[in-house]
Amino acid sequence: MEARVILDLFYDIVKHPWQAARNWKGRTGGLVIGWLPADVPEELIMAAGALPVGILGGEGLLSRADAHLPVWACSFARSSLELGLRGELDFLDGLVMPLTCDTLRLLAGIWEHCLPELRVHPYLIAHQVDRPSAGKLVRAEILRLKRALEKLIGREITGETLKAAIELNRSCKQWLKRFYNWHRLHPEALSGEDLFVLLRAATLLPKEDLLSALSALAGELGLEPGSSPETSGAVGAGKHPVYLSGSVAAPPGIFRLLDEAGLAVAGDDLHHGGRYLVPVGEGSDPIEQLAARQLALPPTGYLNSPQADRPGRLIKEVRRAGARGVIFLHLRFCEPENYDYYQLNQALEREGIPSLRVETDFQGSSLGQIRTRLEAFAEMLGGGIGA
Repeated sequence: MEARVILDLFYDIVKHPWQAARNWKGRTGGLVIGWLPADVPEELIMAAGALPVGILGGEGLLSRADAHLPVWACSFARSSLELGLRGELDFLDGLVMPLTCDTLRLLAGIWEHCLPELRVHPYLIAHQVDRPSAGKLVRAEILRLKRALEKLIGREITGETLKAAIELNRSCKQWLKRFYNWHRLHPEALSGEDLFVLLRAATLLPKEDLLSALSALAGELGLEPGSSPETSGAVGAGKHPVYLSGSVAAPPGIFRLLDEAGLAVAGDDLHHGGRYLVPVGEGSDPIEQLAARQLALPPTGYLNSPQADRPGRLIKEVRRAGARGVIFLHLRFCEPENYDYYQLNQALEREGIPSLRVETDFQGSSLGQIRTRLEAFAEMLGGGIGA
């Protein structure tokens, strides 16, 4: 099967995001647990024998969510709630909601009120991981989620099943990292839109199916299974490498605009991008492994402190990726990212790294206006495509 044919299958999965979960549930009779980004340990859900499904908002007009959330709440929260209220997520048996910001803290309670038949598990996030108490909190939250899942499935999640889930998810993320680096080197063969379709599909498919499909695609593209996932600083010719920063990029069509403007994604810290790809490390205690991953995640809008030095880390990652500039993809009314933006932009200016801030919305973004701004940024970076 040709690479383009396999990629089209991934596009179809993303176009119909809930069909794979519905099919899996019909075939296996298993439970499907949704999760909102970011930082929810999918491995625990997998170890419970359930299918984890990422809920990343949705396009379309809001007809019901605005009755429960103000219009100045971010469109990710509003559109995700809209999906639930419209019944599009009726296949879910549970929902894990990380309490990353004030909006999601409110959303957990609203969701429980509006959809009482759905088991909603609020998942606390340690916001200052450099504190001595952070490790204790993270481990306690992981164990609390484990107990909630065990109550839902009616049996214990053993250490062995959790280790197997960690290993399977690690294999998937290693493949996805290789595709990421393949895009850096060959953006003409695997576009930015292709790459983020793979990343989105990774949150929707059963991991066994994902691994099989990624292996087939790798074979068609010529990726070696043992090839190094690291190509620091290397980028393909004919494109201007940029680094993306933000939380959730919306609408998804923005990645096609990046391609068309001659921009290649050299790196990112998006919640469904580079942050999602941070794997669980090696170890003998799977709970400790999950906790260590949580504590090692890079700073982001809701996970920041002066000690974490998010501006310094961004500059380091931009240089490591070989990016010529930074594009901030900010959801309208995303308070954590808006709060950090001034500091990040000032740091980039001091280092002479050009940046562009694009405010987006799941429902109301003007793609034509965004296209113009991206094309102008590409011109500024290199004087035109291929320069």
